[in-house]
This record gives sequence, C-alpha cells and structure tokens, in this order.
Amino acid sequence: DLDPDDNADGVIDRDSDHDGLIEIHNLAELDAIRNNLQGTGFTQELNGVVDSSGCPRYFINGQSIQKCIGYELMEDLDFDTNKDEKLNSADEFYHGGLGWLPIGLNVTIFSGIFEGNNHTIKNLYIQRRDENNIGLFSTLGNAEIRNLHIEIPNRIDGNNSVGSLVGFSSASHFENISANINLFSKSTQIGGLIGYAHSNNIMINCRTEGTITAGGDFVGGLVGQFLNHNSVSHSYSTVNLTSSTSYTGGLIGQAGSNNTIKMSYATGTVKGHVSVGGLIGKILSSNTISTSYATGAVQGSGNQGGLIGSIDDNNIILYSYATGAVNPGSNVGGLIGYGGGGSNIISNSYWATDNNAQLISSGSSDATNYVGLTLASLQCATSASETAAANGCVFDSGNVAVDLPAALALYNEWELAGKNIEAGEFEPYWDFGTSQQLPVLIKDGIVRRDTDADSIFDQYDVYIDIPLGDR
Repeated sequence: DLDPDDNADGVIDRDSDHDGLIEIHNLAELDAIRNNLQGTGFTQELNGVVDSSGCPRYFINGQSIQKCIGYELMEDLDFDTNKDEKLNSADEFYHGGLGWLPIGLNVTIFSGIFEGNNHTIKNLYIQRRDENNIGLFSTLGNAEIRNLHIEIPNRIDGNNSVGSLVGFSSASHFENISANINLFSKSTQIGGLIGYAHSNNIMINCRTEGTITAGGDFVGGLVGQFLNHNSVSHSYSTVNLTSSTSYTGGLIGQAGSNNTIKMSYATGTVKGHVSVGGLIGKILSSNTISTSYATGAVQGSGNQGGLIGSIDDNNIILYSYATGAVNPGSNVGGLIGYGGGGSNIISNSYWATDNNAQLISSGSSDATNYVGLTLASLQCATSASETAAANGCVFDSGNVAVDLPAALALYNEWELAGKNIEAGEFEPYWDFGTSQQLPVLIKDGIVRRDTDADSIFDQYDVYIDIPLGDR
C-alpha cells in the first residue's frame, strides 16, 4: 500500500500517491505553481522552501535527490470563490478587476507536467488588456498539459498572444484539453486554447466552443498562430469567430511551415478581413492538411475559402471537404480562396457548390479528384470511393456546371485514411452515415456526429434532432 506520509512527519505528503506530481486541491495551491515552474516540489512563495515530500527519488551523480516533475489537479476549481454567481472584489484572485495572473507571466516559462485528471477550472477571469501572453498559463516550454476542461463564461481580455489555456507555447504537448470560451484580444494571436504556438507543439484530442472577438491578425478557434513544426490531430472547434483584420480560421488562424493538421474539423462561423477560412485562414509552405473538414459560414473581403483562405507553396491537402457558405469577393473559392495551384498538391478533396454558392475553388482539378459537387451529392455517398455506376445519386443534374467525368469516384481513397490496430485490424477515420448525411470523423470508436449541434455526439444524445434550447 502507498504511504501518504512517507517521511513520517504527521503531514500528508505533497505527492501522497508518489506519482511524481504535486497535488493541487485549491486555487491557492494552483497559484503557488508560479513559484516552482518546473514542478520539482511545492513552493509556497517565490524562492521559498521546496517541499518534495512523497516525490520519487533519483540518483544523480551518486546522490539521492527527491523531486517531482509537475502537478496534478485533485478536484474542480472555481474562481467564483463565494459561489454568488458573480465575479467581483468579493472573490479571491479578482485582483482589483484584473483577475487571474497567468502562471509564469513576466517571470519565465512553465516546463513541467500539469495533469488535470479530467477536472474543470470554472469561471476563469482575466482582464489584462495591455498585457501579452494571457491565459491560465502565460508561457510554456517543454511542458505537458493533459485531461483538463476550462470554462470561461465571462470574457478574457488580453493584448498579444491570448488563449484560454496559454498565451505562448513552444515544444509542448497537449492532450484531452477542452474549453468553453469567451475571449477578446485587441491585437494579434488569439486562439481558443493557445494564442501563439511557436514550434514543435503537439495537440491531440483538443476541442473548444464559444466565441472569440479580435482586433488583430492570427485568430483561430483552437490556435491563433501555428508557426513551424507543430501538429494537431483528432481536434475540433465549434467557436464562432469575428476579426477585423487578417488570417482568421475556424481551427487555426495561420499555419507557417512544416505543420501537420489531420483528423480535425471546425463548424463555427468565421468572419474576418483578408485570408479567412472555415478551417485555416492562411497556410504558408510545406504544410500537410489531411482528413479534415469545415462546415461553418465564411465571410471576408478577399482570399476566403470554405476550408482555407489562402495558401503559399509546397503544401499537401488530402481527404478533406468544406460545405459552409462563402461570401462573394476577391479570390474566393469553395475549398480554397487563393493560391491552390503551382507546387501545392491537392487531391481527393471536395466542396459543396450550392451550399456555399461557389462553383470554383483555387487550383481545382478533375484529374486529382479536387472538385465541387452539390451538397446532396456529398451527402449521398455512404462509403468511400463511390462512383456514379455504384450509386446513381452521386452525380445529379446540378453537377453539369463542373463538367465531372463519368468515372470520378467520390471520397476517392478515403477508406485508406485510418490506422492499423492490434491483430491486423484497420480502424477507419471516417463515418459516412446515411445518404442524407456528410462524412464525420471517428475517434476511439466514437462517431463525432452532432446532428442538432448541442455539443453531444449522437450516440450519447437521447434527443438527436432537438437542440438543447428547444427541449
């Protein structure tokens, strides 16, 4: 059995289960993380005594050293500390209206583990309009955040690099993170979870819902700006975004170079100025986007597309689609607004010609199965690689304008998008539903189909066709 007091001092160890993570039970202990950003032990005040009781021991240079490697949340935390459903001076950490001071702000980076244990941080409140790197954490480097939910019913305000979880991140890992958000930035780089993901960040199974309003560039439902060598997979956003400037996307505002976005989607409405996309506002070079989609309406004044607003060179886009309405303007396309040709490889990807009122998409080609179809045709296929010979509804009279060849296969080779699991079995990433539904993604056996857009997937929803507000 574990001994929660292994040093026999009559006090429960800071790491009572000896898993290398300091236990956080309240907001005061959460606040103390800023005093030890590596998580080696609990430190009550900056430069204070480090309490590593219960932490594992390591032998380094012949010496036994006891230390932890991060923190774990042991229960839900609520910034409405007096439970009056108001956030004001009666609550701890209100700080004269400024709200929570992001962990690491103006000091250094957090580089440990933060294990949420599937708990929720409620009513996170930050009003620091003139400060950068705003979120629960300010700056992360070589950190790992996992299994956490954040609720922000009141608006978080910041200047540059604003996210519900973290403002700026580099070389960090995020998994099973969700947030219900209301964010505002008067300047640049604002994302549902991360404002600015600089490089070598990995995001798996992350999701956001809510609203974002921004006065600057790089605005995304999940990440504002993905710079280089980052990846996101099995993630999605239903956030509705409004930006007055450029690079606005339902999932990511801008992706720089050598990033990978796969098995991810966005469904929120996206409003911006230039380079506006249902999934990504703009991508630069050598990025790969695969097995992804966007269904939200897109509005801009130039370079807007149902999936991506504009792209530069040497990018790969595979097994993806867009169905959201795209408003008319300069360089507008059903899937991609501007830059789809040249050295970019775009194949087996589609857009709804009637639903978004766009018969064209930059760089489209019958030869690579990058074409537009009616929404009814995109819905009617119930499996991958369907042809007109196999399913007569795939090509109806509404497709004459795009001059489709008779042998074209809808969702061509999408059955190859999946992974090999134990015993040689293959797990597909797409579920095609009925002949009146669009394909959606699958994660761990869960079909991510939400017919009534109530944030409950159909297989768990008692009222599949009735939104929460109408029950």
